[in-house]
Amino acid sequence: NQHVEFYSNGIKLKRSQLAHLEQTSRQFVAKVEGLEIPTIQVHHQLSHASYAFYSSNFSEAVCLTLDASSSYTWSSSLVAYGRQNKIHVLYCPEINVGCMYGFMTYKLGLGDGTFKAGTLMGLASYGKPSETALENWNDFKGYDFTHHGEDFYYAYDFYWKRLSDGTPSNYQEKYFKKDSQKAMDIAASTQHIFEKIILEAVNKTYEKTKTFNQGNLCLS
Repeated sequence: NQHVEFYSNGIKLKRSQLAHLEQTSRQFVAKVEGLEIPTIQVHHQLSHASYAFYSSNFSEAVCLTLDASSSYTWSSSLVAYGRQNKIHVLYCPEINVGCMYGFMTYKLGLGDGTFKAGTLMGLASYGKPSETALENWNDFKGYDFTHHGEDFYYAYDFYWKRLSDGTPSNYQEKYFKKDSQKAMDIAASTQHIFEKIILEAVNKTYEKTKTFNQGNLCLS
């Protein structure tokens, strides 16, 4: 991937620019080892929906996709409708819970959420969700963790310990280790929020669409 360069109208695109090329069917050129290859940009979530639908046995179905592509909900969730050989974008459910999971994986000192999210899932089975997670799980549906993750800590003190003067502390080093009961409880809180939001999204999508898609639902 690092050996591929992308150009639009003769201008080389930076990696950061590529990440925001969300328009489906936007065309540009990829250069690989001297070869110029015509390239079409496909919306990330639409590619997930397409794979889920076209690999199913359904002639029509609604597709719900969720992941942690970016802090923007339209990059991390989508509801689309597939019929025969075409897929139509319906709406963005504005769910960003995948980013929360990756954010908490990193903050617990487990490592990059892309590679260590499963470690948090395992850790969660040894803990108990906090009252904040149990009562306010729905608050985190579309939260922008990439840009406002620290505000999240300030608002929910079951994740963050403050010093006596009100300034945030390095809680991981001062208050608990990543294999402590406190860390397990935080992991359990994260897992609870994650599961509740996703199950709600699946149920709502099904109820909204079951009358026109034969009740078929593809998940990715």
